[in-house]
Amino acid sequence: STQSTWGRKALVIGINYERDPHNRLTGCVNDAVRQYQWLRSIGFPSDRIVIMTDKTKRKPTRNNILEACRWMAIGNRPGDSLFFHFSGHGITGILDKDGDESDGFDEGIMTIDNKFIVDDTLYKALVTPLPAGCRLTAVMDCCHSGTGLDLPFQFLPEQGVMSRTEEGVPQADVVCLSAASDVQIAADQAASGGQAGGMLTDAFQRVLSSGQRLTIGQLIVTCSEIAEREGQRLNDGRSQTVSLSTSHNFNLDSEYHL
Repeated sequence: STQSTWGRKALVIGINYERDPHNRLTGCVNDAVRQYQWLRSIGFPSDRIVIMTDKTKRKPTRNNILEACRWMAIGNRPGDSLFFHFSGHGITGILDKDGDESDGFDEGIMTIDNKFIVDDTLYKALVTPLPAGCRLTAVMDCCHSGTGLDLPFQFLPEQGVMSRTEEGVPQADVVCLSAASDVQIAADQAASGGQAGGMLTDAFQRVLSSGQRLTIGQLIVTCSEIAEREGQRLNDGRSQTVSLSTSHNFNLDSEYHL
């Protein structure tokens, strides 16, 4: 690609909550490491990727995550490409103070210091500052992440259309893939390599590593099919869907660019 690597930044977070026996997960650090390696393989420079896990020196605390979001969201120009990944506990049931959630509750992510970042806060930190013509892809591989970034449009798979679910439209082009609808629980699964990891991380990498050109519609449908197949293969009775939310009412036939 002709794009300069200066125009690329990524923030990758994976939390197993290793010191918290009640909330411990197994595959989230693996997800983050795999996502980091994959980003490096497609040309993201190491000094433009921040990775935070239980094992990194800089821990994924609430303050550190928000600080890294601000680093990623400022100083971007049209044509820049950003990537955000979170594997860990998603949470719901935080009473919505702003009145902007259709179900009356905010969703959010749980940080390593047992604090929460609600989706409104993530939106303001990651999405609001981005200029028009800048692209952000977010992968939220956690439970309760169907509206993980509070983006205004949601893909309705039954109807095959985009539907407006939130007010306002950000300037940048944002695509968010979430591993479960807000009322489902994401499965910590054995990824294709045989190690624990999230289904969405696995599906996303498989789809994008094929090297084929993809439309936004094909991206969501193919990721959903892989995650569904994996769910059936593991046969643990948990259904899992991949949700797509976007900043604009994109034509599903338009080409997806990372």
